[in-house]
Amino acid sequence: DKYDKESKQSMYSSGITEENLEKIVFTYKEAAAFRMEWCEENPGEIEYSAYGNPAVATDWEKSKAALNSTANLLAKDFERKKAAFEYSRATTSKTGKLDPLKLHAYKTSEDIFLTTTQLAQAKSHGIILFLDLSGSMCEIIEDVTAQAITIAMFCRQVNIPFEAYSFTSTSYWRQEGKGIRDIECKASEMNVEGCKIVEMFSSKMNKKTFDEAAYTSFAIAKAHSYSNRMKYHLSSAYLHAVDGMGSTPLIQTAMLAYKITKKFTNKHAIQNTNIMFLTDGYPDGIHVVEDSKTDVKTSREIMINFEGKMVRGQGGREIYKNVLHRLKELTGATIMGFHLAYDASTFGSGYVNVNEDKDFPDVIKAWRKMGFSAWKNCVGYDDYFIIKINRSARF
Repeated sequence: DKYDKESKQSMYSSGITEENLEKIVFTYKEAAAFRMEWCEENPGEIEYSAYGNPAVATDWEKSKAALNSTANLLAKDFERKKAAFEYSRATTSKTGKLDPLKLHAYKTSEDIFLTTTQLAQAKSHGIILFLDLSGSMCEIIEDVTAQAITIAMFCRQVNIPFEAYSFTSTSYWRQEGKGIRDIECKASEMNVEGCKIVEMFSSKMNKKTFDEAAYTSFAIAKAHSYSNRMKYHLSSAYLHAVDGMGSTPLIQTAMLAYKITKKFTNKHAIQNTNIMFLTDGYPDGIHVVEDSKTDVKTSREIMINFEGKMVRGQGGREIYKNVLHRLKELTGATIMGFHLAYDASTFGSGYVNVNEDKDFPDVIKAWRKMGFSAWKNCVGYDDYFIIKINRSARF
């Protein structure tokens, strides 16, 4: 027998089908319908839910003003620099390229733009943001959601197209009969059962819908938060399955990002798309559906077909890194990663495979002092940041 059954080869996956990619993404309209359905079915629990608690609505009105104020300052600075650039057309100038670190930090300094040389013309921008809604985000979900809302408000004011999504998974017992679509995966396909990427808000929304969507994201974050500062009670138990926390399907989300980015870029004629991933963890492992008719021993390495090219890796981190490289090839977008940390342990989780030559205590010390660490062309991202999140910072 020329084929040695004892030899091991890489496990092959045909990837995720178009049909299943469609099934794991939920539009804002679809999610809103699920929430309304939940309220109709659970009238006695609405007061404990993010969907109908009157105290959280009052809280939002106060917080909304503060977030809008920050977005206004960012927008004014952006327009001022844009006008200066269009007037000067200098050889060395402000590029008009958004500095995501400054968006994170709510800065309105001169460095809202990155300085570069030999600039020919300003480019049109677009932002696609994916926010981790896994269970470990409970400690920081309020702060991170506030930043996502502020970025969206800023983009609306300066007419930058944007789309924001949450991503996580749903446990099997919660998804049954709750609108989370059943997914059938055939042999060699990646199993994406339970994955959900839910639209939070986007630039295509009118003002009324955007305000509603921003409030909903605010309220859901409150329900998931571990904060003991709230003067009212919300519970994540009183949420529809579409808004529940789960694990961290980063690989699946990055593969879906190609489909979303392609549609987004074509619709808005974007020259410079920025894809942002905000997460506090590392990617889930992936499961490939086995073919019961074969008898092949496979190694730990997995080969995944991602839009006609094989992406290889052993373990979630390596596969995710190579999926990001392929996403870059397919879209030409700037891929940005924001690892969200609040102590040495959570920093270390994001620092794996970043820079092993540096002395870790020195790196931690600098991060604590500056509030962030940044690298270029790192772990699959064009720009990678480990951001210090203050757990006590609330809306």
